[in-house]
Amino acid sequence: MLNPESIDVVEDKNHEYSYLRVEERVLLYTLIPVFLTPIGSFRNEKRQRRSIQLLRDIDNLIYPLPQRSKDELHDLFSLMTSSFGRLFIAGIWKNWTDASPESIEAFLHSWQGSGFALLRGAYSALHAIIIPSYYGSPQSWLEISYPGPPKILR
Repeated sequence: MLNPESIDVVEDKNHEYSYLRVEERVLLYTLIPVFLTPIGSFRNEKRQRRSIQLLRDIDNLIYPLPQRSKDELHDLFSLMTSSFGRLFIAGIWKNWTDASPESIEAFLHSWQGSGFALLRGAYSALHAIIIPSYYGSPQSWLEISYPGPPKILR
Protein backbone atom coordinates (compact mmCIF):
# COMPACT_ATOMS: atom_id res chain seq x y z
CA MET A 1 0.00 0.00 0.00
CA LEU A 2 1.36 3.38 -0.97
CA ASN A 3 1.73 5.93 1.73
CA PRO A 4 -0.05 9.23 0.81
CA GLU A 5 3.02 11.27 1.75
CA SER A 6 5.17 9.24 -0.64
CA ILE A 7 2.68 9.84 -3.46
CA ASP A 8 2.77 13.57 -2.75
CA VAL A 9 6.56 13.56 -2.96
CA VAL A 10 6.67 11.92 -6.41
CA GLU A 11 3.76 13.84 -7.90
CA ASP A 12 5.29 16.25 -10.35
CA LYS A 13 3.13 19.01 -11.77
CA ASN A 14 6.00 20.11 -14.03
CA HIS A 15 6.42 16.80 -15.88
CA GLU A 16 3.96 14.49 -17.55
CA TYR A 17 5.36 11.00 -17.13
CA SER A 18 5.26 8.95 -20.30
CA TYR A 19 6.31 5.65 -18.78
CA LEU A 20 6.71 5.55 -15.00
CA ARG A 21 3.61 4.84 -12.93
CA VAL A 22 3.25 6.45 -9.52
CA GLU A 23 4.16 3.28 -7.56
CA GLU A 24 7.24 2.84 -9.77
CA ARG A 25 8.27 6.42 -9.06
CA VAL A 26 7.92 5.80 -5.31
CA LEU A 27 10.10 2.67 -5.64
CA LEU A 28 12.76 4.45 -7.67
CA TYR A 29 12.61 7.47 -5.36
CA THR A 30 13.69 5.16 -2.50
CA LEU A 31 16.37 3.39 -4.58
CA ILE A 32 18.02 6.46 -6.16
CA PRO A 33 19.76 7.75 -3.00
CA VAL A 34 21.08 4.27 -2.17
CA PHE A 35 22.52 3.80 -5.65
CA LEU A 36 24.05 7.28 -5.58
CA THR A 37 25.30 7.49 -1.98
CA PRO A 38 28.85 6.44 -2.99
CA ILE A 39 28.95 9.49 -5.27
CA GLY A 40 28.23 11.69 -2.27
CA SER A 41 25.89 14.23 -3.84
CA PHE A 42 22.80 12.62 -2.38
CA ARG A 43 23.72 13.30 1.23
CA ASN A 44 22.68 16.92 1.19
CA GLU A 45 19.53 19.01 1.31
CA LYS A 46 19.06 18.93 -2.48
CA ARG A 47 18.34 15.20 -2.43
CA GLN A 48 14.55 15.40 -2.84
CA ARG A 49 14.69 17.86 -5.73
CA ARG A 50 17.48 15.94 -7.48
CA SER A 51 15.64 12.64 -7.01
CA ILE A 52 12.55 14.11 -8.66
CA GLN A 53 14.69 15.38 -11.54
CA LEU A 54 16.23 11.93 -11.89
CA LEU A 55 12.75 10.37 -12.02
CA ARG A 56 12.04 12.65 -14.99
CA ASP A 57 15.35 11.68 -16.59
CA ILE A 58 14.68 7.97 -16.03
CA ASP A 59 11.21 8.35 -17.55
CA ASN A 60 12.75 10.05 -20.58
CA LEU A 61 15.45 7.38 -20.83
CA ILE A 62 12.98 4.48 -20.75
CA TYR A 63 10.26 5.92 -22.98
CA PRO A 64 12.04 5.43 -26.35
CA LEU A 65 13.18 1.86 -25.54
CA PRO A 66 11.69 -1.03 -27.50
CA GLN A 67 8.29 -2.12 -26.19
CA ARG A 68 9.66 -5.49 -25.02
CA SER A 69 12.25 -3.77 -22.82
CA LYS A 70 9.60 -1.44 -21.39
CA ASP A 71 7.32 -4.42 -20.68
CA GLU A 72 10.15 -6.24 -18.88
CA LEU A 73 10.86 -3.17 -16.75
CA HIS A 74 7.16 -2.88 -15.85
CA ASP A 75 7.24 -6.57 -14.87
CA LEU A 76 10.28 -5.96 -12.65
CA PHE A 77 8.71 -2.89 -11.07
CA SER A 78 5.40 -4.73 -10.54
CA LEU A 79 7.20 -7.55 -8.76
CA MET A 80 9.18 -5.14 -6.61
CA THR A 81 6.16 -3.03 -5.66
CA SER A 82 4.03 -6.04 -4.73
CA SER A 83 4.11 -7.19 -1.11
CA PHE A 84 5.23 -10.65 -2.24
CA GLY A 85 8.13 -9.33 -4.28
CA ARG A 86 9.21 -6.86 -1.63
CA LEU A 87 9.13 -9.52 1.10
CA PHE A 88 10.35 -12.66 -0.60
CA ILE A 89 12.42 -11.50 -3.54
CA ALA A 90 13.99 -8.35 -2.07
CA GLY A 91 13.79 -9.28 1.62
CA ILE A 92 12.34 -5.89 2.55
CA TRP A 93 9.71 -6.32 5.27
CA LYS A 94 8.58 -2.70 5.48
CA ASN A 95 7.09 -0.56 2.72
CA TRP A 96 9.76 0.84 0.45
CA THR A 97 9.33 4.32 1.89
CA ASP A 98 9.82 2.97 5.43
CA ALA A 99 12.79 0.71 4.64
CA SER A 100 16.17 1.83 5.91
CA PRO A 101 18.90 2.73 3.42
CA GLU A 102 20.96 -0.10 4.96
CA SER A 103 18.28 -2.72 4.24
CA ILE A 104 17.87 -1.43 0.68
CA GLU A 105 21.64 -1.48 0.17
CA ALA A 106 21.80 -5.05 1.52
CA PHE A 107 19.12 -6.28 -0.89
CA LEU A 108 20.81 -4.52 -3.83
CA HIS A 109 24.16 -6.14 -2.95
CA SER A 110 22.47 -9.53 -2.64
CA TRP A 111 20.94 -9.13 -6.10
CA GLN A 112 24.20 -7.88 -7.58
CA GLY A 113 26.09 -10.95 -6.41
CA SER A 114 23.25 -13.46 -6.61
CA GLY A 115 23.72 -16.96 -7.95
CA PHE A 116 20.50 -16.45 -9.88
CA ALA A 117 21.00 -14.79 -13.25
CA LEU A 118 17.49 -13.32 -13.06
CA LEU A 119 18.29 -11.36 -9.88
CA ARG A 120 21.66 -10.21 -11.25
CA GLY A 121 19.83 -9.08 -14.40
CA ALA A 122 17.24 -7.21 -12.31
CA TYR A 123 20.03 -5.41 -10.46
CA SER A 124 21.73 -4.59 -13.76
CA ALA A 125 18.48 -3.18 -15.15
CA LEU A 126 18.04 -0.90 -12.13
CA HIS A 127 21.67 0.16 -12.33
CA ALA A 128 21.35 0.77 -16.10
CA ILE A 129 18.51 3.24 -15.68
CA ILE A 130 19.58 5.06 -12.52
CA ILE A 131 23.32 5.59 -13.01
CA PRO A 132 23.24 6.82 -16.65
CA SER A 133 20.35 9.13 -15.79
CA TYR A 134 22.51 10.70 -13.10
CA TYR A 135 25.70 11.02 -15.13
CA GLY A 136 23.82 12.16 -18.24
CA SER A 137 22.45 15.23 -16.48
CA PRO A 138 24.37 18.51 -16.87
CA GLN A 139 23.28 19.34 -13.30
CA SER A 140 25.19 16.26 -12.10
CA TRP A 141 28.27 17.38 -13.98
CA LEU A 142 28.49 20.41 -11.73
CA GLU A 143 28.15 18.24 -8.63
CA ILE A 144 31.03 15.98 -9.67
CA SER A 145 33.18 18.76 -11.16
CA TYR A 146 32.96 17.37 -14.68
CA PRO A 147 33.34 20.14 -17.26
CA GLY A 148 31.10 18.33 -19.72
CA PRO A 149 31.84 16.66 -23.01
CA PRO A 150 34.47 18.25 -25.20
CA LYS A 151 33.27 20.85 -27.65
CA ILE A 152 33.55 19.82 -31.27
CA LEU A 153 35.16 22.49 -33.37
CA ARG A 154 34.00 22.87 -36.93
